[in-house]
Amino acid sequence: PASAASVKSGTISMTVNSEQTPTSFSVNDVRISNNTPSGTTPNFTFTSLATWCMFTLDFTSNTDYKAESLENVKVEYVDNGELSGTAAVKGTTSPTLTLGNYSKFNVTWTPTSPVSLASAVNVGIMIIPLTANTEKKLLITAKTTYHIFTFYATPKNNLAAGQAKAFSIKVDNGFSVATSGGTNGTYIVSKRAQFYYGKTN
Repeated sequence: PASAASVKSGTISMTVNSEQTPTSFSVNDVRISNNTPSGTTPNFTFTSLATWCMFTLDFTSNTDYKAESLENVKVEYVDNGELSGTAAVKGTTSPTLTLGNYSKFNVTWTPTSPVSLASAVNVGIMIIPLTANTEKKLLITAKTTYHIFTFYATPKNNLAAGQAKAFSIKVDNGFSVATSGGTNGTYIVSKRAQFYYGKTN
């Protein structure tokens, strides 16, 4: 499947990264071709404008956490920066993708049903890198059955179009718990509010 796009004054606009699921890879893998094919059989060469990020979340070192399930994962930049919304692509010699005025600062991955944390979970998310070539620290928030985990991770290299990045996040075995955030390789954990709807005593 492809995202619906509109063309105006040589610029293609489309909505990307609105929501992601384990099967939404092709919807958010934005590619562009600016070559002019010749001959009777067109042969376009497409370039990906997104970064494919694979987050491996491993809670198995903690007996309590691995008994829970993963409900969703949200990714954003620590100091803001667009990751989803209406994207505009100009087909120049070096295609770039910039996000429009109605962009969002995060993208959320949600499975069809909660995923058991008894083993490591792979979360694949398409991220649209910023045009500026600056190192950006990521904030990864994982919501489980009873907890909310906030991880701080800085890519070893800048996110760039057409690349794939792997993030190994091992709770208490690589990522250490902290009382305040901001340090690369640390995480903060808080308990989710629990509501009881049974009969009163």
